[in-house]
Amino acid sequence: MFPKPRFVTCCTSWKGQPLVSLDVIIHLLAHTTSSTGLKVYTIEDHNTYPTKRKISNEQLDSRNIVRNDLLGKWNDTIKPK
Repeated sequence: MFPKPRFVTCCTSWKGQPLVSLDVIIHLLAHTTSSTGLKVYTIEDHNTYPTKRKISNEQLDSRNIVRNDLLGKWNDTIKPK
């Protein structure tokens, strides 16, 4: 029916915690574990990235983008060629 959510473990460990700052989110993510041995490593990224970049249709078509069958408008995967 629906795909299994990938972030259930971290979301349930955050239950009742207000996400009031980036430090709180990083801390909560860093302390996320699961019964299968999931470990999450987090760091704050201080880099600046360009916004509103335009790419041509040729550039977009040259990527191996696979849309999610259920929610392809919001979820996709870029796979290596």
